[in-house]
Amino acid sequence: MFSIHVEHTIKKPIEQVFAILTEHEQYDQFKACDESSLLLEGKTHKNGDGALRQVRLGKVVFEESIFDYQPPMQFQYRIVSSKPFDLDHHLGEVKLTPVHGGTHVTWRSKGTVPNLLIGWIIEKYIQTQGPKGFKSILRQIDAM
Repeated sequence: MFSIHVEHTIKKPIEQVFAILTEHEQYDQFKACDESSLLLEGKTHKNGDGALRQVRLGKVVFEESIFDYQPPMQFQYRIVSSKPFDLDHHLGEVKLTPVHGGTHVTWRSKGTVPNLLIGWIIEKYIQTQGPKGFKSILRQIDAM
C-alpha cells in the first residue's frame, strides 16, 4: 500500500487556490503533469461532483472521478482507471484551510497496486515520487 500526505501553505486566497486545483483541463501547466483533459463535466459544476479527468504523467495515465466537491474547502477524487498498471485507489483528498496570509493545503492519496509480481515495486515508487509531484504542484501555484 502507498500512502501520501503533503501539506503546504500557499500565499494566495483560498478561492484562487481552489480554482487552480480544480481546473482539471489545466493540470498540464504543472511540471509533474504532461497532459490533462476533462473527459466528462460534473453534474452541477464543470469541475465538480461527477467530473472525470485524465492526467498523464510520463507513460502513466490516470482517469479520476471527482466527488465531495465543496468549494472552496475541499474535493475528493478516486482513480477509476490507470495504465499501464492497475491501481486500487482508496483515497484522494484535497483540503484547503484559510490561514493568515494565504491557504493551507492538505493533499492525501492512498491505494494499492494489486500485482503480485511487481505491485510492491510500483507502490514504493508512488510512495517516494507522489509526494514530490504533489509538493511541486503546490509550490508552482504559490509562485504563480
